[in-house]
Amino acid sequence: MRTWLAAYAAVCVAAAGCGGGSTPNPRVAPTITTTPPGTAVVGVPFNYTVVADGMTPLRFSLVSGPQGFAIHPASGIVTWTPQSRGTVSVEVSVTNLAGSAAQAFDVEVSGLSGPVFVTEPPTEAAGLRRTRTIQTSLRAVPSRGARPSRRKA
Repeated sequence: MRTWLAAYAAVCVAAAGCGGGSTPNPRVAPTITTTPPGTAVVGVPFNYTVVADGMTPLRFSLVSGPQGFAIHPASGIVTWTPQSRGTVSVEVSVTNLAGSAAQAFDVEVSGLSGPVFVTEPPTEAAGLRRTRTIQTSLRAVPSRGARPSRRKA
């Protein structure tokens, strides 16, 4: 029974592409399915999540890229805030037990086109201290069908 179970397990592992063979199984090797953004802005966080199909667990890594560019190894979430203008080349990779896939792309980093705030904007107007006094008079009017109450003094 043990021999049969061990042979069955070996066949399953080989069929899934997890065995000791040198040829990756194309059905379970990773494939990157997302397209990265081609532009970024200096000082603004670059948003990209690398998504891949394939047998899990998938492991993401940075092959090459600018200083400060990082990718989370399990989620594929990229973190980077460009510091200068120009074109940067990036290459990311995803790997599992059945193989690997890489994605190379360029990002064109431009400068800000609008004003840059280096301080917090004011939250209230300064120097505008005007006060107004509003005088009102109130008169009580009984509603229809209500009897006026008589108060004893």
